[in-house]
Amino acid sequence: PDSGWSSKHINFHGRAAHVSAIANNYLYIHGGYNVSTSRVYSSLIKINISESESFNVEDIPYHQVLSNVERRWHSGFIRDSSLVVIGGWNDSGPVSDTLQFDLETGIWQKMVFDKEPPPRRWHAMVQCLNGKYLIHGGYDGDFANPRNDAYFLDVGSETWLRPRMKGCIPPGIHRHTLTAIDSKQILLIGGLNDKKSIQQELYILHTDDMSWSKISGTGPLFAIKRSSHKTCLYNNQIIVGGGRYPYYIQEPFYSVDLNTLLALVS
Repeated sequence: PDSGWSSKHINFHGRAAHVSAIANNYLYIHGGYNVSTSRVYSSLIKINISESESFNVEDIPYHQVLSNVERRWHSGFIRDSSLVVIGGWNDSGPVSDTLQFDLETGIWQKMVFDKEPPPRRWHAMVQCLNGKYLIHGGYDGDFANPRNDAYFLDVGSETWLRPRMKGCIPPGIHRHTLTAIDSKQILLIGGLNDKKSIQQELYILHTDDMSWSKISGTGPLFAIKRSSHKTCLYNNQIIVGGGRYPYYIQEPFYSVDLNTLLALVS
């Protein structure tokens, strides 16, 4: 049967571990690396996704550039007319800075904070419904000790805040996802824990008091046993796609009913 998907040829170098974001009918892709040569990219491209027959690809020129613009395994988002990228990894190792690229002027600049998160890659990031951005976990060079900390970024006031967490706090974890399921709850799925194994327990972060709860009794749900995947919320369903367990997963997508999961919160 027709799945509704179609394949389009896009003329640009394939890459992995990049940042992607959509704004004004354009898909923006920054950084990443060539899996054959391990070359880390610094480029930013945009693809016109409003064209149904062929996607027009443009390289965005940089009129002013900084060091460490090339990176992979970072996170990022578009706010107003700027692309913001956080953390990641390049040939120099882990990076901790937060960079901002003005899509109108073509100028990169480093955002300056009194305090900022330690270096990390493979962390998870989510936009909270209060307009702030939360990063959690990641890896900074020691597989035995992935991070389990969290930081809020308030772009308006240009501040990072490390909240005090409590409850059933997840172990150190990386290559996981965070999904905002309402204005006060964030769902953590998958990833690799400090034992280098797939994190099979799900967690809920309650942002009103920064307490964590564990979702117990999910059983052998293959949809949540993975790392390096993507998740989103759609029509009260958690959609999970891609990732590894332990090899790359070929199946397209799985969905899990959100209410079913929330009923298992302990």
